Amino acid sequence: MLLDHIYLKITKSDSKLSFTTTGGGNWEVWDRFISYDNEPLFHIGNICGTCAFFFTQIKTDLAGSYTVDSVRNNLANGIETISDDISNQLSAIIPEGEYECLLLEIQPYQTCYNGKRDYFKEEQNPLWDYEDETDETGGIYYRGTDRVISEHEKLFEFFIPLYPPSSLEENRVRFYQEQIREGKQPTALALAVVDAKECMTYMEIPEDGIVSHWTYANYLLDGHHKIQAAAREKKSITLLSFISKDASFKVVDTLVELYKKNN
Repeated sequence: MLLDHIYLKITKSDSKLSFTTTGGGNWEVWDRFISYDNEPLFHIGNICGTCAFFFTQIKTDLAGSYTVDSVRNNLANGIETISDDISNQLSAIIPEGEYECLLLEIQPYQTCYNGKRDYFKEEQNPLWDYEDETDETGGIYYRGTDRVISEHEKLFEFFIPLYPPSSLEENRVRFYQEQIREGKQPTALALAVVDAKECMTYMEIPEDGIVSHWTYANYLLDGHHKIQAAAREKKSITLLSFISKDASFKVVDTLVELYKKNN
């Protein structure tokens, strides 16, 4: 559910995060990455509109801060609107560019590659009919709510952690579990990319008619303990999602309208 939305253009940022690309074959730009200090953190897929969606974490020996200390308490307590103060302070850690910033109420559940309710195994592979490109069997991520967009299009929400649940502080997770049980909704923070991937390899239209997957991939900068707590409790928290209009597959405006319509 959409709680608030603003458009934001960041023209001056000291962020160490960036979107980077490399070429492939005859393509000057093919593969895309989220990088930190110019070192790739995540491979976030390619520009091909008919290839399958994928993400893979490259850098795992993580160091440095991916959030802003001055707003940490606000996010821990949960925000209800995207204030100018919050957006201005968080702009310091977001790469320069244009963004649609969505404050969403989400209900995440934990899964893993080749596990129960794994997108790549259960939704993607039957349609594209080839193995995903991550080679990360067992890698943990979270999913949200799937939404039918049209007769042949469907949206899938992903919340992708920098740190696996096994590395989190158990006491901190339990703290947020207690907060959530009391009805509070702490806020996680993510840098996001939206892609529209249409399969062209199927022999016939599948039974549900869906041949185009819109993938809304949120890469968590803050909120790992919160989202784990929400998944355990099977309850909702909020997410402040900075969707890059520059790195996405040109469907961001339609996505925003979809969330507004479904409110």
